[in-house]
Amino acid sequence: MKGLLKILLYVVLLGLCAYCVKGFLTVLQAGMDRAERQYEEYDDSRPADDTADAAAATNLTVTAGSGETNSTPPAHPDPGAPSTGSVAPPESSPSQDGTEDHRPSGMGLYAAGGLLSLIGLALMLANDLSHLTARSTHRLLEGVEEGGEGSREYEEAERLWANADYLGAVHVLREYLKKHPRRVHAHFRIAEIYEKDLKNTLAAALEHEEILRFRLEDERWGWTAIHLCNLHYHLNQPEKAEALLHRIVNDYGHTVAAGKARKRLGIPEDGDPPPATAAEPEEPVPDDSAPSDGFQLPRGFRPK
Repeated sequence: MKGLLKILLYVVLLGLCAYCVKGFLTVLQAGMDRAERQYEEYDDSRPADDTADAAAATNLTVTAGSGETNSTPPAHPDPGAPSTGSVAPPESSPSQDGTEDHRPSGMGLYAAGGLLSLIGLALMLANDLSHLTARSTHRLLEGVEEGGEGSREYEEAERLWANADYLGAVHVLREYLKKHPRRVHAHFRIAEIYEKDLKNTLAAALEHEEILRFRLEDERWGWTAIHLCNLHYHLNQPEKAEALLHRIVNDYGHTVAAGKARKRLGIPEDGDPPPATAAEPEEPVPDDSAPSDGFQLPRGFRPK
């Protein structure tokens, strides 16, 4: 269930990231188109103004060449009016009904959503990669390799086991371990065949002792040791079982298997009340006032 939720979260974040990127590009393209239209409108208004300025200059030149004096002074433009030589581009594009569009573009919202989804994806991916790398490094350093069930030798051993050739399956698994000595799952399979199929508890115990030589994960090592303790009890070897239980408590005290080991050894857990001990009977206090012959006087009377 946890893996399914993680996959679903990956899909949601990827969809959100794609949606935000698409919205950001759409808004950006719309802004670029609007800016291009404004530039074209501004560029189209320049030739008419330039033609009027050129005609006025030509008229002034012809008048000066004919010797006539133009008594009409050139009109000074109104300071508040815009210059005829330049046309300022509109600050905002009008909408269809003639009013200016001041609605936010949403570019910042799309950018923030895309950035947050990318950060979430990066964190999840980094977490998964770190777990995968740590697991692979642990198996490499601890000398343990999992998997390999799909190999030809392992499939042959399973075929022999299915045909009730248990010793043949064990022999094939031994040959498999010679080629892959760190494949601890083969040791577990051999121990299982010895215990359940061949009913050889001693061989199963010896195989579990071989498994405990590997540096497994703490919890897995603890439960393997608990199983070996059960085998020792079946073999009438309580000393070995108790010694292994103490080792679990001392070396792997933080595991759940250590709690079971403490329970078997009678060691209370942290915070549990100590086991109740039987109270010693109190010795009767001799009564000096009583006579030695066992005769007792009534209450209120004292011997002379």
